[in-house]
Amino acid sequence: MRLNTELAQKIVKEARSSLDEHFIIVDTNFRIIASSDPSRVGQFHEGAKTAIEEDRTVVIKPEDVPRLKGVKPGINMPIKHNGEVIGVIGITGNPQDVRPFAELIRRLTELFIKEVVQAEQLESQSRAMEAFVYEWARKDRIDEALINQSEILGFSILKPTLVIMGHVSEKEPDVFKRLSASLLRLFRHPIRVIRWSNQRFILFIDAPFYERKSLKARLENAVHCLLNEENLHVTMGVAKEPRAKLIRPSFIEAEVALNSATLDRPVVFYESLTLEILLQDITKENAAAFLKNSWQPVLENGELAETLVTYLKYNLSVSKAAEALHVHVNTLHYRIRRMEELTGLSLRTSEGMASAYLAIRLYEKRHLYS
Repeated sequence: MRLNTELAQKIVKEARSSLDEHFIIVDTNFRIIASSDPSRVGQFHEGAKTAIEEDRTVVIKPEDVPRLKGVKPGINMPIKHNGEVIGVIGITGNPQDVRPFAELIRRLTELFIKEVVQAEQLESQSRAMEAFVYEWARKDRIDEALINQSEILGFSILKPTLVIMGHVSEKEPDVFKRLSASLLRLFRHPIRVIRWSNQRFILFIDAPFYERKSLKARLENAVHCLLNEENLHVTMGVAKEPRAKLIRPSFIEAEVALNSATLDRPVVFYESLTLEILLQDITKENAAAFLKNSWQPVLENGELAETLVTYLKYNLSVSKAAEALHVHVNTLHYRIRRMEELTGLSLRTSEGMASAYLAIRLYEKRHLYS
């Protein structure tokens, strides 16, 4: 491993948070690559050269400064990773004053580097898994190479697994990390959480732990906890059944179910869908034409749109809809007439009711066609 400038700057920042002294990080070329004093960056450091070549702590006293190039009084210690010297951390100051903290700072530095390396390895493994899942989800047939690749990653595609696709509304950089950690904590049995896109993720659950009724309760609880504990707004779509090998149908089902989920109905199972399955196949052009020729003038009017949705929600009951809207019955009758005038359709006919319901669903799902 080699120290780079970015990591070195993080080490200096971390060291300064523990001890209010000046620090330098020197690479194996004996150049200062990070310092709490920016003017020293890029300078050759003779004390660090000795520390690296002789693998020992080098103490620089005030009287040593004139004869050594690029140094200041302080203590310089080799930094090791897996037994190999990868650089030097130096503490600037009177050696007698900083000596009590020197070994602690060196150990903290090596521990910090170890954690960074482990995090990078996990991120690399995560990206390899994401790339594999992306390829697997698009395969029409499974070959030996894909099976071997899955086993190398510790994820056998020969075992049935349930696919759940999720969406998180928030866009902060650390959202997936928070989301993944919370989901792994909330589920008792093994799961895998894979980043699918900027705001979407995939949840894999092994078939032996699959039971539809308890799964629904667990997913709804997870959504509730993510909102209350992490302030994350999450929806999920669940495929029809666990599958092995060819998984593409599961991804299609999970995505269709997710596209039908809302914050009021955050967990949707594919088999619970009816009209939504047909809506997925309506093109952008056909949806736009249907809306333009029917209920678009109503749906673009906030008051009338709310009235239409509420009226249908209460199964055309004028009294219940008026009560829910907090308006007089006569006001509701007026709005219904206004809607019928704008569209030329009557809510008193089966055609009018069906087209109104379809228009509402298409209008809600416009993001699918963008």
